[in-house]
Amino acid sequence: MLLDNLRDDNIGTERVFHAGDGCAVSQQLGDFVDPYTDKYFSALTGRLSYIETSRGCPFRCAFCLSGDSQLKFFPMDIVKRQIQKLANSDTKTIKFVDRTFNCNASWAYEIFEYIMGLDCQCLFHFEVAADLFDEKTLELLSIAPLGLFQFEIGLQSFYEPALDASSRQTNLEKAVDNIKKLLQFSNMHIHVDLIAGLPYETLKEFKNSFNRAYSLHAHVLQLGFLKLLHGSELRKNATSLGIEYSETPPYEIVRSKWLSSEDLQELKVVENALQHTYNKGRFLTTLDYILTVTGEDAYSIMLVLGTAVPNHGTQLEEYVKHIYAFFLTLPDVDENNLKDCLVYDWLSMVKGKNAPPFLKSNDDRRALVLKKAREILGRDIARCEYHVLNSGIGVVVDSNSRNPITGLYNVFTVVI
Repeated sequence: MLLDNLRDDNIGTERVFHAGDGCAVSQQLGDFVDPYTDKYFSALTGRLSYIETSRGCPFRCAFCLSGDSQLKFFPMDIVKRQIQKLANSDTKTIKFVDRTFNCNASWAYEIFEYIMGLDCQCLFHFEVAADLFDEKTLELLSIAPLGLFQFEIGLQSFYEPALDASSRQTNLEKAVDNIKKLLQFSNMHIHVDLIAGLPYETLKEFKNSFNRAYSLHAHVLQLGFLKLLHGSELRKNATSLGIEYSETPPYEIVRSKWLSSEDLQELKVVENALQHTYNKGRFLTTLDYILTVTGEDAYSIMLVLGTAVPNHGTQLEEYVKHIYAFFLTLPDVDENNLKDCLVYDWLSMVKGKNAPPFLKSNDDRRALVLKKAREILGRDIARCEYHVLNSGIGVVVDSNSRNPITGLYNVFTVVI
């Protein structure tokens, strides 16, 4: 790893961080103009706000414009003042635009610790490399307040030749281990990225990358497509690599030696299904059930789902009907179990709307569920908030309580 041997030396009042390959990155960014003026905050009105604590990146990823640029940091006291200004504003999400926020562990630790000491209701979003988290930082993050942090983690691929060809240096084993730890903390939103179209990664290899990434059960699995950006190494070498791309922004790959245009279209179908189900927190229980009983892998299920049930502006009420009808055609799927999973998912996804009639069971024990739910929640329960599953289990949703990490409503079972 490029920064495995990262250390800091004191040179006057400026620290210089030496990376493992001998390059040096200066901490101090000199003159700057503070963008956080009164005019800025008056225009913010609750919208997403951005902040940078550093510029440049010590890595050399061939698809990125920041690769191998000198890494410079703003003074920490200024960074903290700006964070506090934003935290005290009406913004809901503060996004750090640093390319690899945790490339220096001590720098990241100090900022994480500072934010954890603030009294605010903001969400702080960071782009990080999972394999660069050290144990000290993981220990700190394990006690972070619920919903304070959100991490976007660029794995890009699990296929080593593709990573090597893209000059992407990642300790995959450590990255996976750290992602699992972060998810086990259950106090932050984890977003994992893949890039389709990297050199040497065929459709078969990408399918493997997708399934391995899906198996981590991050809250979002982003399936992106390679962009050949002006100034990037991959764009410079695109012809020799046999990569063709659109001449108009965002310069997305259209075919290569390893992925045909038909392959890329298949991946678009998978992306569509992924975006309208898993990545929106929809049908999670149902998807787990389908994967378990069919024995299929996640990529294959997303492909057949996206092919059979495309979603382009379809209302959720209609989409759930199509999903139900399609999943019933798959082998070993039990109709009652499928209905139960969809009811459970509906309660967690939707507030104030009755589940579609075809999902409901005709069970006369609803009154028992209602009575126990009132006792547990201590309030009146709407008809749309409770059901008796085909299995005979009662389920109730607390429509006044959402998981701050997933955004889903809390559903619990009632023994009747």
